[in-house]
Amino acid sequence: MIQKETPQAGLFAGDEKRFRSIIAEVVEEVLCRVIGNQPKEEPKYLTRKEAATLIHITLPTLRKWVVNGTIQERRIGSRILYSEDELSQAIKDRRVFKYKRGEA
Repeated sequence: MIQKETPQAGLFAGDEKRFRSIIAEVVEEVLCRVIGNQPKEEPKYLTRKEAATLIHITLPTLRKWVVNGTIQERRIGSRILYSEDELSQAIKDRRVFKYKRGEA
């Protein structure tokens, strides 16, 4: 004779409270990890002078890099600002040649 499976005849037969508490703990742990990773830092913007000082270049050189497309500037009202993350990335990507000798 074939026995029918009851809803409680599964993994946690007869121990529904324990099963619910385990599920609640797992869900809470996952939510804590997800919510804990959410707060991202706001991007930091620098003025022209701060940007030039940070990457050790002059203001005219900073302007040349903007014109060449090496870095991007953001205009907010009458202010020109530079993203600190973009400046760091531009420095990493840039190959610096102090003297331009022997160009082919």
